[in-house]
Amino acid sequence: MAAMLLPLALGACAGMGDGTQGRGSARPDLPFIGTVWAPDPAAPAAASARLRFHDDGRMSARGPCNRMFGRYQRGVDDLEGSLRFGGIGATRMACPAAVTDAEMDLIDGLLSARQALVDGNRLTIVTAEGGRLGFKAVDDETAPDPGSDMQ
Repeated sequence: MAAMLLPLALGACAGMGDGTQGRGSARPDLPFIGTVWAPDPAAPAAASARLRFHDDGRMSARGPCNRMFGRYQRGVDDLEGSLRFGGIGATRMACPAAVTDAEMDLIDGLLSARQALVDGNRLTIVTAEGGRLGFKAVDDETAPDPGSDMQ
């Protein structure tokens, strides 16, 4: 599954800032919490995935086939933008193998998260292994309905 994670991880730019406004981006940073994030660039099987972090420590997501949910914590150590997940669950719909694999790779990447960096409308999640998951903000109005669990 790690091989499928690579297309999701390629969205991180080498010049990404550390989440402070004005570093690496001409745009003000969007908030980590409440913004709808989409993989960028996405593997074709994960192109419609969306995730959102809520201010109460919940994460909710919708993949091309399944819904995902979990708990996260920020500021758990001295690493700027530190991020840890306490576990992630998902529905288990019958989906094509490529779609299921892409969703599981996304979950695996999130579970190994150590840092979340926002730069303008981009989010980079850095994993314990040094991998990078790239995301871009998407407009709520144009994104597929993320479901009531993301409201």
